[in-house]
Amino acid sequence: MKRFISLIIFLTAMAYQSSVWCAEHKKSLITGGTAWPPYLYITDNNQPAGEDYQLLKSVLGKLDYALESQILPERRVTQQLGLGQIDVVTGAAFTPARALKNYFSVPYRKETISFAFHPSHLDEYAGKSLETLLREGKTLALNTGGWYGDWFNNTVTEQYSAQLIHLDSVNRRLQFLDRGRVDLVLDDIRVISFNAELLHLELEISDNPVNVQDVHFMFSKQSVDPGFIDKFNHVLSGYVKDPDPAI
Repeated sequence: MKRFISLIIFLTAMAYQSSVWCAEHKKSLITGGTAWPPYLYITDNNQPAGEDYQLLKSVLGKLDYALESQILPERRVTQQLGLGQIDVVTGAAFTPARALKNYFSVPYRKETISFAFHPSHLDEYAGKSLETLLREGKTLALNTGGWYGDWFNNTVTEQYSAQLIHLDSVNRRLQFLDRGRVDLVLDDIRVISFNAELLHLELEISDNPVNVQDVHFMFSKQSVDPGFIDKFNHVLSGYVKDPDPAI
């Protein structure tokens, strides 16, 4: 019996050492996400690009890590991260629920979440809050896996869930808006503006933001350890304080 217990302890210790060794010696990480210009997208040459992607790649490069990329549907990103099938995602807002399974970098930018609508509704919608428009029965296209603040999570998702329409990409959401199939689109205002210009769409963005929040890189706890996060944050903090013009 003592030999059996000793064997279990030995195997457990070996498994732990193996996992630590993997975390310390893994020299490439996989990021995944949906196309979200200007932060993450695929070029015409089928190469990953974008402001967030380039920053992540640069920080990892300073740590002698390579970066691989996968484009995934928005709803699969969190699932794949939780399973350790991707290692890191860009543009993540911190929540206590996410922190149970993931590590967060220091913030590297802020984002302003607001809603957009077609210019033909300017007279009707101008000056109204999102809640007022939802109370009037308007529909809202968004990524339902995103985080838009406590108010949105506690009020909008609870009271107006039937009016929330999940569409898998920002381009699809904007196209639905342009065709009149939804009334409103919710997203980062830079993402809305950038992609509307790419699609040659005219939109109005509300001056009443839904939320302003810090943005982080989010790492799966199955892929890295706290020691790695400390090193990553040390390098990232330097970029945030004094951005490299080459990024």
